[in-house]
This record gives sequence, C-alpha cells and structure tokens, in this order.
Amino acid sequence: MDIQRFRHFCEQHFHLKERAGRLSDGRSRPRIGIVSLFQALFYLGVLGLGSLLGLDQFLRTRGGRRLFRGSKPLVSDSTLSRSLATFGLAGLHALLEAVYAAGRALGVGRCPVG
Repeated sequence: MDIQRFRHFCEQHFHLKERAGRLSDGRSRPRIGIVSLFQALFYLGVLGLGSLLGLDQFLRTRGGRRLFRGSKPLVSDSTLSRSLATFGLAGLHALLEAVYAAGRALGVGRCPVG
C-alpha cells in the first residue's frame, strides 16, 4: 500500500482529521494547526522515523513535502517539541491508542505496542 492510499484508508476508517481537531491545544495563535501536528506525530510512528529529528529530516525531503502537500517543511523538530508542551497529552495518547486498537482489530496492525 502506498502512503497516499494509506492516508485515505486512515481517514476512511479512523476519521483522524476530525478526531485530531478535538485534541486539547493550549497554544495561543498557532501558525501550525493541531491537525497538522498530530499528523506529523502519527507519521513519525507509521514510518518508523524514531525521533523528532528523524521526522524533521524526513519532512525536508521531497517525499515528506509531498505527503503534507507543501513546498516547505511542515514543522521542525524544535517547533514540534515546543508545541507538545502545551498539548493535552492524555487526549493525544488516547487517540493514538484508539487508532492502534482499531488497526489491530481490522488486522492491519501486526506490531505489538506496549
């Protein structure tokens, strides 16, 4: 499955944009929306990038810019780190767990996560 089909699959089955839009975000006047930040974190795990720096480096590649449909990187590792400090992490964690559980139930998730 290519990444665009995977993205469509996630929206169709998990409604990630809608659910991510309901996350708690304590930032005032954010330039990068909470949905974009969530998607960056989500793909960090999906693509196995391992760290915020790995995500930053991926987002600067042609494939990363294409994934998020932008001419410049979506977000840097330092911006993401600062933004996470204001997130309601319980809601973020619950959403990621729900997506993981649903994926396992559909048979598309094979890796156990603690």
